[in-house]
Amino acid sequence: MVRVGSETFAVPLAAVRKVLRVGRDAIESVGPGQRLRLDDLTVDLIRLDRLFGLTPDEPAPDEIAEPIPVILLRAAGRPLAVSVGALLGKAEIVIKALGPFLDGVGPFGGATISAEGRVILVLDPGRLVVAGRGGAPAAAAATLGRALAERLRGSSEAAPVRPILLVDDSVSVRKYVGHLLESAGFRVVTAGDGAEALERVEETAFAAVITDLEMPRINGFELIRALRRRPATQDVPVVVLTTRAGAKHLALARWLGIEHYLPKPVDEEAFVQLMAGLAGSATDQARPR
Repeated sequence: MVRVGSETFAVPLAAVRKVLRVGRDAIESVGPGQRLRLDDLTVDLIRLDRLFGLTPDEPAPDEIAEPIPVILLRAAGRPLAVSVGALLGKAEIVIKALGPFLDGVGPFGGATISAEGRVILVLDPGRLVVAGRGGAPAAAAATLGRALAERLRGSSEAAPVRPILLVDDSVSVRKYVGHLLESAGFRVVTAGDGAEALERVEETAFAAVITDLEMPRINGFELIRALRRRPATQDVPVVVLTTRAGAKHLALARWLGIEHYLPKPVDEEAFVQLMAGLAGSATDQARPR
C-alpha cells in the first residue's frame, strides 16, 4: 500500500522486485520523462503524482536531500521504477473488478475497499508502462487526474459502499467472522439475534446479510421471512451460516429462496470470495443508471 498525494493505492506484491529509497541526484531527465540510475542499471521512472495530476509530493526546503521512496516493479518483461509519496506497508486485500464506472480510466487492474469504506485502486504494472511511455505530459496528466477524481467522486456519491450485517447469538462467532470480513476490507455491523437485526435494517442499508438459524426472540428463518416481506430488503442477498446442515433445515432455507447455505466452520477463502461477489452485486444494483 502506498500514498500518492492525498490518495492511497495498492501495488501487487508479486510485481515488486525491490522497495528502496534513492537520492534525488540518482534521477535524470530524458526528454519528457525521467530515468533512475541504480548501480549499473538505468530504468524508466514514473512519478505517480504527476501521472495522476495529484498534489505533488514535494519535500520541504530542508528535506531536499532526503531520499525518496521508490518501488522497482516487474512490468511487461522490463524493470520499471515508480516513485511514491510514502510506503504504507503490506495488507491482504480482496481485489474486485473495476466495473463500468472506471473501465478504461488509468493504469488500474482492480480495486479494493478499505475498512473505512474508501475505494483503493490497484495499480497494474503493465498498464503503467503504457501510461508512462515517453513521459507524462502535463495536459495528459491533468486530463487523467480529472477523470480519475470525477469517477471516484461519482462512484462514492452514487453508490456508497454498504456494510454487511452479521447476525449470530454467539459472541465468539460474531468476533471471528466479523474480524475475517473486516480483514478482507469489508465494513461489518453485528446483531445478536433476528430482532436486533430488524432494528439494524431500519437504520442502515446493507449489501448483504449473514445469519445463523437458531437464535432467541426472532430466529434466522423468521428473520429471512421478515426481510423478504419488506420492499427495502426483499432483494438483499442473505447467507445462512449455521451448524444445522440437515436436509430439513436446508429444504426450508431453499423454500425461502436462500441460495447460499454454509455449514460451520466456514472455508475462509471461499467465504470471503462469496461475500465479495454478493456485496459487489448489491452495490451495482443500487447504483442509479
